[in-house]
Amino acid sequence: EYTSLKEQTESLKSKTKKLQREIDRRDREVKEMRRVLGLSGGEGELLQKLARLSDNLPGTVLVNNLRWNEGTVDLNMMTDQENLDFAAAVKKMPYWRISRIFQRRFGETLNHISLQLVPAEEE
Repeated sequence: EYTSLKEQTESLKSKTKKLQREIDRRDREVKEMRRVLGLSGGEGELLQKLARLSDNLPGTVLVNNLRWNEGTVDLNMMTDQENLDFAAAVKKMPYWRISRIFQRRFGETLNHISLQLVPAEEE
């Protein structure tokens, strides 16, 4: 009987952990949805500006994540191209300037770039 109770207890602990992870994941989703719902509609030309940004990024860049906030665009990208000059790509566009950039190399071939852009007219 003790063994049976111990197995049931372990099973319940496992189910509790699984449910807690699910609750945490959903809490994060709700938090993100509230953040997005709290944003203003923004400017109507944003999609065109993002399209122009995309057109100016080198073809060897894979955008893993794009996050738009009220006044910034955060990009996480990967590339295997060495010596990639993002500043030159962004300078081609009158809309954006680089607020923050972080590059890290993984192994011999892969580069990860985190880039934050702000509207060029803001200082």
